[in-house]
Amino acid sequence: MKKSNFLIKGLGALVLMVALASCASKASIEGTLTGASDAQVIVKLLDVNRYTVLDTIKTDAKGKFSYSLEVEEGMPEFVYLFYKDNKVASLLLEKGDVVAVETDTLGKNCILSGSEESAKLLQVEKDL
Repeated sequence: MKKSNFLIKGLGALVLMVALASCASKASIEGTLTGASDAQVIVKLLDVNRYTVLDTIKTDAKGKFSYSLEVEEGMPEFVYLFYKDNKVASLLLEKGDVVAVETDTLGKNCILSGSEESAKLLQVEKDL
């Protein structure tokens, strides 16, 4: 009886560890697109020298949205958020990043936190 309890607890712990590890292999974006309630945000990945559309997500009535994507260890991804034809945010995401983005529909007033690399990319784009 005690042996089976130990196995059940051990199996439960293993399942929990696998679930946590799978979450950690993702990067998450929590955002607000000011002035765009119930609008579409297009998520694009830079694939060598062109964009690949990953997904189209919808903002809620307050312009809030969220998105998660798989990112391999040591393989950061350049991810761009678009509203219509306007690039509103540029992100450099690493495994485990949880990024908060607040931007407008033109991408002129982008504020982000949770990713040092994305903050550096934002600064480089502002300096151009």
